Amino acid sequence: MKKWCYFCTMNNMRILAFRFALVAAAVSGCTDHRPFDEPVASVGDATLTKSRLCAAIPSEISGKDSIAFAQDVVRQWVMQQVVVQKAVDNLSDEELDIDAAIEDYRNSLITELYRQKIVDQKFKPSVGDDAINEYYEKMKDNFRIEEAMMKGIFVILPKKAPDLDNMKKCISKHNDADMFKIEQYIYKHAVKYEMAVDQWIDVKSIRQQFPKKTIANEKTALSSGRLYTTTDDSYTYLLIAFDYLADDDYAPVEFVKDKITSILLNKQKLKFIKDFEQSLYNQALKSDKIHYYDK
Repeated sequence: MKKWCYFCTMNNMRILAFRFALVAAAVSGCTDHRPFDEPVASVGDATLTKSRLCAAIPSEISGKDSIAFAQDVVRQWVMQQVVVQKAVDNLSDEELDIDAAIEDYRNSLITELYRQKIVDQKFKPSVGDDAINEYYEKMKDNFRIEEAMMKGIFVILPKKAPDLDNMKKCISKHNDADMFKIEQYIYKHAVKYEMAVDQWIDVKSIRQQFPKKTIANEKTALSSGRLYTTTDDSYTYLLIAFDYLADDDYAPVEFVKDKITSILLNKQKLKFIKDFEQSLYNQALKSDKIHYYDK
């Protein structure tokens, strides 16, 4: 068991206090005109200067926050240098020869920055409904749904809701002429409802609201287009599907429209970049900037 050392603890506290004061002084110097090459910390031959420390501190941070942030920067820099210098001592010259890798990384970074700049300036994407429908038909097997979906009406009503039988008839017919009457009745008397007449919704979200969280003979009940109804002690549950898709059916095109649009935009972007870079190559070749040498 290690013995507690009072003098060791006091010494560590003095070092921490000194380091805090040093960093605080360096941070306070970020706003004056003292030399920016003043050292803040060093590990071996590597030195962290005040200029590098100040550059790492966001301008919107001030006061105690800036000192705490600066301390973290110094700590990370020191730790990194300790590891780097240990690595240099233990890696071979061949392992340390990373100039080519650095150059490749630099070139990749510059290329990507320029590509993005050109895309922002010149790329004019356009995806119409015809292109979306064409891609959907070609790649339909990639757009299957995992959960059943439907368009329709789902309502939970008190068992003693007025004129309930007549409303069941209206919902069963769901004529356009009756839709306003249905909506008004639902808004006035329903405990919960889903008016998904023109949009697809997950059947799962509806199923969870039924007694025992189940719809008897679900696929038959929803694909028939007839009104499905059940009750519990307090409520009547009404459900009718105008359109129904079982799990593993093809997703409706409107449901995957945004996803297809994103795919087509990315394809257009990649083609734009490829064509642009090919034009740069052709120009360089034409202006005699490119030379190939035989061995």
